[in-house]
Amino acid sequence: MRQLIYFEWRKSFHRLAVLALLVLFTAVDVAKIYSVYQENSHLAMDESWHTAFWGLYDNYAGEMNTDKINSLLVLYRPLEEQTADLTATTAYGIEGTLTGNIWSDKNLIDRYYMKPMQYCYTYQNLAAQIHLKANENVSLYTVLNNSYEVSKNRRIAALYNGRQVHDFRYTEGWRYYVYYDFSVVLSLLLCLYGLSQMFPRERESRMDMLLPTARNGGRRTVAGKLIAGTLYIVGISLWFSVVDYFLFSSIFNLWDGAALPIYAINNLAYASVALTMWQYAIATALSRALGIWVVGMAILIISIFCRHAMFPIATGVMATMLLSLTGAKWSYSSHTWLAALNPYSLMAGRLLYGRTEFVNFFGIPILSWEAAVPCALTVGLCSVLMVFHFSCRGNQKRGRHS
Repeated sequence: MRQLIYFEWRKSFHRLAVLALLVLFTAVDVAKIYSVYQENSHLAMDESWHTAFWGLYDNYAGEMNTDKINSLLVLYRPLEEQTADLTATTAYGIEGTLTGNIWSDKNLIDRYYMKPMQYCYTYQNLAAQIHLKANENVSLYTVLNNSYEVSKNRRIAALYNGRQVHDFRYTEGWRYYVYYDFSVVLSLLLCLYGLSQMFPRERESRMDMLLPTARNGGRRTVAGKLIAGTLYIVGISLWFSVVDYFLFSSIFNLWDGAALPIYAINNLAYASVALTMWQYAIATALSRALGIWVVGMAILIISIFCRHAMFPIATGVMATMLLSLTGAKWSYSSHTWLAALNPYSLMAGRLLYGRTEFVNFFGIPILSWEAAVPCALTVGLCSVLMVFHFSCRGNQKRGRHS
């Protein structure tokens, strides 16, 4: 069986066109990530900011305490007072400033130190308020005999109990990383290109007429194709996930904040998981692979009935666009079930892990990601069975007519 899988892999994916597209898309991804840094980070836009920020960083990074906070306030408050009435000089080259300009100093410290540190230091208060409110809701819904809301609020109370951020780290890159979806598009396009030709190529070359003569009516061949296709999807998806992580880490220095909890990013304050940053990166990489695999298996169903690869490719692109548009719309609505059922939510992991949302499963509250993963696996496995069924049945019919 391993030789058959290897043969199907080489036949469908070990081709110059696939390799060329992989290299091209990887280069495009690298350029895109670099542009994210250049266009969004003030540390990239202004060399004086970059030098000043990293010059101060060692003084404030690490565990937050009153000494560090007071030291930062001593630095920040004079700048705040000087700029309060909007009469401070805008000249550059001012002696004693970090960046050469009073306004620039104030904005730098406010953006990269004051606001992030304040958020991290006070996050435990936000979590405690949510925990308290959830417990109050448990008492209220117990009186109202609403078992679903009681269970849901108990889960919320448990999720937020004891949450806090002990350390201050540079996390700007993580904010851009969790919202970076461009490589998902590249992964999908490359997977669609490879998968859409698995079955049509055999019809174009008339090899499908020989499949019925294989042992078990070509079932082993179809199984080999499905396994090879799955390995291809997972490999492509994980490749771009790894490229994203290491490029963002190199450019934005993600390594420093990798051990922080994911809710240390203010955009993910209401995350439904208590993973660290690096654990979140692994979870979203696996979720992305699962989401793309579901779409890929669905495209294989279409490709079985096509003689040429262009139709499944076009269908796959349109289906991907539809899933992305509906996923983006449903993810910010009350239709949590629809969002959980859409593979797009798995590809953009923040939509599942970055918010605390529940779906009602026969009276049991489960988190959206807890519903999305088994639903995707079910849909994907059903697609695999359909591919196997239709392909083998088609082979048998062609065998009787040959």
